[in-house]
Amino acid sequence: MKQKVKDNLQQQTKMAYDQATVYARELKQEILERRRAEAELELRVAQLSLINGIGRRIASALNLNTVLTTAARLVQETFDYHHVALFLIDGDTLKLEAVAGSDEAHFPVGHTQKLNKGIIGWVATHGQRVLANDVGVEPRYVSSSAEYTVTRAELCLPIKLDGQTIGVLDIQSPRLNAFNGNDIIAMETLTDQITVALETARLHESVQRELTERKRAEQALQQAHDELEQRVEERTTELRRSEERYRNLFDNANDLIQSVDAQGHFGYVNRSWLEALEYTEDEISGLRLEDVIHPDQLAHCKEMLQQLQIGERFINQRLVLITKSGQPLAVEGNFTPYFEEERFVACRGILRDITEREQAEEALATRLRYEQALSACSQVLMADIDLEEALTETLYELLVATDASRVYIFENFEDANGDLWMHQTREVCALDVPAQTDDSPLSPMPYKQDFERWQSILRRGQPIAGVVESFPQRERQVLAKRGILSILVLSIWVEGRWYGFIGFDDIHRPRKWGQADIKLLQTAAGMIGVFIERKRSENTLRESEEKYRVLIEQSSDAIYLIHGGRFEVINRKFEELFGVTQEDANAPDFVFTNIVAPKSQGMIKELAGRKAEGHMGSPLYEFTALDKDGNEIEVELTVSYPTYQGGLATQGIIRDITERKHTEEEKRRAYQQVQQYADELAEKIKAEQHLVAELKETQAQLIQRERLAALGQMAATVAHELRNPLMSIRMGVEYLLHDVDQTDPRQQAAALMQANMDRIDRIVEDILFISRAPRPNLTSDLLQLVIEDELARWELKLSEKEIVCHTRLDPDLPPILLDYDQMGRALSNLIGNSVDALEPGGELHLTLHAEADSQVIILSDNGPGISPENQSKIFEPFFTTKSRGTGLGLSIVKQIVDYHQGRIDLWSEVGVGTKFTITLPQQRKA
Repeated sequence: MKQKVKDNLQQQTKMAYDQATVYARELKQEILERRRAEAELELRVAQLSLINGIGRRIASALNLNTVLTTAARLVQETFDYHHVALFLIDGDTLKLEAVAGSDEAHFPVGHTQKLNKGIIGWVATHGQRVLANDVGVEPRYVSSSAEYTVTRAELCLPIKLDGQTIGVLDIQSPRLNAFNGNDIIAMETLTDQITVALETARLHESVQRELTERKRAEQALQQAHDELEQRVEERTTELRRSEERYRNLFDNANDLIQSVDAQGHFGYVNRSWLEALEYTEDEISGLRLEDVIHPDQLAHCKEMLQQLQIGERFINQRLVLITKSGQPLAVEGNFTPYFEEERFVACRGILRDITEREQAEEALATRLRYEQALSACSQVLMADIDLEEALTETLYELLVATDASRVYIFENFEDANGDLWMHQTREVCALDVPAQTDDSPLSPMPYKQDFERWQSILRRGQPIAGVVESFPQRERQVLAKRGILSILVLSIWVEGRWYGFIGFDDIHRPRKWGQADIKLLQTAAGMIGVFIERKRSENTLRESEEKYRVLIEQSSDAIYLIHGGRFEVINRKFEELFGVTQEDANAPDFVFTNIVAPKSQGMIKELAGRKAEGHMGSPLYEFTALDKDGNEIEVELTVSYPTYQGGLATQGIIRDITERKHTEEEKRRAYQQVQQYADELAEKIKAEQHLVAELKETQAQLIQRERLAALGQMAATVAHELRNPLMSIRMGVEYLLHDVDQTDPRQQAAALMQANMDRIDRIVEDILFISRAPRPNLTSDLLQLVIEDELARWELKLSEKEIVCHTRLDPDLPPILLDYDQMGRALSNLIGNSVDALEPGGELHLTLHAEADSQVIILSDNGPGISPENQSKIFEPFFTTKSRGTGLGLSIVKQIVDYHQGRIDLWSEVGVGTKFTITLPQQRKA
């Protein structure tokens, strides 16, 4: 008994040691993976921050050349790339607009190349990025000047505007594998910002040119008007002679010229006025101010008319006119009074159509507003604030920028059936718009109910935009209930998967969303997706850190981390073992040798020397330690050297093995005493091993009996619940067919129902048999008769399936004790399995012969066989490889053979066949 205790203690000690080793290895691996994830996340956040800074600086440039030059220089300086170039497509060539880096002297601005040349030409032609981390194996790579080119890796991305490629961003490096996934994401984000800056610069230049031309025209027209007035006052006679000439100038002027009398009636207008307001000359005589002035400005116009009558003049006055078709027309011009003999006759107006200019200014203002909103959103999403607060503030910024009624986010999720649903998670609304967060018809709801089209479009990353009135009827009905007149929906992607969408509603006007709106807001959706992904990563990292902290604190071993010669981390067990606190360990004079006994100092110095020589393994050391009071402690130390705060640290796991050492010493002293009893104990061990084997067998039988007992209780309930309804159904079918002719089709249906009811009844019987395990009713009988009876029952089925059955039964075998019915059931199950497995024309062999003091039944077939992984499980209850069946047949067979004190063996090979061998004793044991 004492030896058993010692053996158990030794085994437990070994198990504890193995567990500690595994735990230390896993802990080290998890810490390394966490650090790699932290480093990658920090790099990605830093890149996005740099890209955001570059985007703000190029967005502030309004000159096209300045935008391109600034972008190239900032990318090269910020990311320290070897060569950065920006090309724009000019006809069938690519023109170098900006370049920065080491190759700047060899590639001057204005350099051109064909669209079909090299990686740059391929990207411009196909509109797809190319990443060549080894240009030596890239067939599309062409060196412009091989004598000085040092390029080993190249990343080239298209610059697109409204879906069309307008240029490329080309980055080259002298290093192999210089670019990774983060570089691609960063540069793709940058190309979007370059596109926005290019379009803004072009729009600004266009507006400036138009304003300059307008100003020149206005000055010329004003000068002509002043000269005309002077000539009217000084040379009335000459004016009459030149009336036709000036009338022609008046009619052909591009500006709108009009005359209105004191009562607001139009006196004369020129051709440009008629064309702009869609009237004819015949309709002018009946027109009044209120017919062409926008209702909101009518009172202001009448006040202007009154002031003109007293000699006031109005310069660069803006008005809104209404055309004959009801369209608004923005104009700007000068209004001067005309007097005859000091009596007001009319006011003359020279107007310019500024509708297009205001639209351009509005577009520019909208773009600037969007860019400011995107910049604000970027700052919010990059800040270290709560996810809910950040998303709410971002949605509010987008609400203000778009002048929408509502902005919201819907998140996708799958139900138990795998169907995709949408669920509204966040929403902000304008002041006069009610919130819809609790609107049950939309939140949550399945896509397949009314929005299958949305699921298909958004999954492809395409937008849904337009006036709701033009949407399909099912969508229109749902959206109209919320009062939505116009909507824009954009996909949100997180970790490469479709996360959900961001939506913009307008309940006040049927707004049409332009490509510029969609492009800029898609950038916002992408920023939101990156933010959600980052927050998820941070939460995962935080949970991981908390898990590691709990594991370290709850560890039964002392754990420490030394960096820069100081203890950075010690756990609770370290404090308990050595009697020090974290504050003590942080003291400058507290070093590792403080906890090492004098007799172990040499070993520790050797360990430090191995580290200095570059041996960074993690061997196991045993030494004597000292606690704070000077008490010696025998410990076991495992050392590793992880990366920590940019350098190498020393991490150790210390285990108190004092008790183990004492135990080992006792074991050593007791070993000699134990040795003399070795032979005697060996014999006892053999006996005990036999006893243990019997105990294990008994335990397995008890477990199986308990499982079968539980199954029996269930089976009794199932049998009661199934058989009573089956009996009622069977009687009902017989009653309904009582007077039905045998040729009636209902008889066939009834036969099918009865066959299925018989099948259910057999299944219940099998469950009851395997669970209740009825004891066999043994009588002396011939095994040969049992086999012949079962073959006779299966003869018709064998004939129908064209299966050839070969039998060889020894007729001289004596009777044995058996349960005739149960043994017949076992053979029937085996024959049935073979019949199910065999194809037409298959063969079945059944033999009976004597072997020593047993009778052996062998049943074999040439069917498909049983796979090796299933052979060990075929006798388990409910295991089956058939599409139909309960999996109880072979379990019942084994149970019957076991109750007859027999044995059943299986041999099978896939593609060859299967053989069952049943060995039954000639005489049963008492």
